[in-house]
Amino acid sequence: MTEDMPAAPVPDKVRALARLTQLREWAERRDELVCDAQRARATYAEIMAASGLAKHTISAILGRAGLTGDRPAHPEDTMLAAALSVDYPHQPHFVRVEPAPEGDHANILCRYLNRSGMTPTPRVKFTFEAFTGDEPEPLLPSIADLDRASAMRNEAPFASALCETEWRVARDLWRLARHTRRLLPVLDDAAVVWTRYDHARDTMNRLYRGLGTTAKWNQAVMRLLDAQENALNEAEDWGRVSRLIAEAEDQKHLFFPSFTVLASQHGIDEHASLWQLDPDARATVESTIRAQKHRLREIRELSGTDSEADRT
Repeated sequence: MTEDMPAAPVPDKVRALARLTQLREWAERRDELVCDAQRARATYAEIMAASGLAKHTISAILGRAGLTGDRPAHPEDTMLAAALSVDYPHQPHFVRVEPAPEGDHANILCRYLNRSGMTPTPRVKFTFEAFTGDEPEPLLPSIADLDRASAMRNEAPFASALCETEWRVARDLWRLARHTRRLLPVLDDAAVVWTRYDHARDTMNRLYRGLGTTAKWNQAVMRLLDAQENALNEAEDWGRVSRLIAEAEDQKHLFFPSFTVLASQHGIDEHASLWQLDPDARATVESTIRAQKHRLREIRELSGTDSEADRT
């Protein structure tokens, strides 16, 4: 019957669905089309403009297809080779420096050479031997002699920027090692203290909630008072540890891992993200206890229980 037949699609709907079909076909052939463009000697910039894909996405596609060898070398390679030929003072832990990998996100090892005076600013990645944090702090040596010597070969901007950046990265790595070495004992202590504090607080709150159903009021209240005192003692310790962790977090470098990451990486507690830092933990528990005792006084006044003999 005609009333059961679907209405004819409107032209706008047909065009919209056709565009979606074209998008699906492009998505299915995306990698193939990118590789074809690269084989046709299209540059990264041209492929990016035509496809709307990010550079690191294009690099990943070409890498899966084994075409990365056809990609032109980074222009930074030549600049780095020239700069490294200058005998500037390397940090003792220095291993190598290279152009930052495609798609590598900013981290403590990757830096823009902001003082090189070049546009666009080169971005490089350093490799160092591990620091312990016990070494003397890496301090940037004077590069006045380097600048004067390099200026004659027109290499001063890049070489001096590379030298300064190398020492700054080394200093940040040393600070991270020192930060980690100092914080790990605190985190070891925190894992134990948090477990005790969390348990003491939960026990106190559980006993308080249980007063509404207990048949032995006086004994339940006595257990609650003991739990409140224990929670206060544990809160004192948790507040002390929380202050140490919070202070370390406030002073750490932007790229340093959080205390929760360090705790997980070093096998201290993979659930450290559940820790509730509270430098005023004792005050927090005291506030809870005051509320509980106020409620108990209201119950006593309304029930008319003026002595311990009134309820058993």
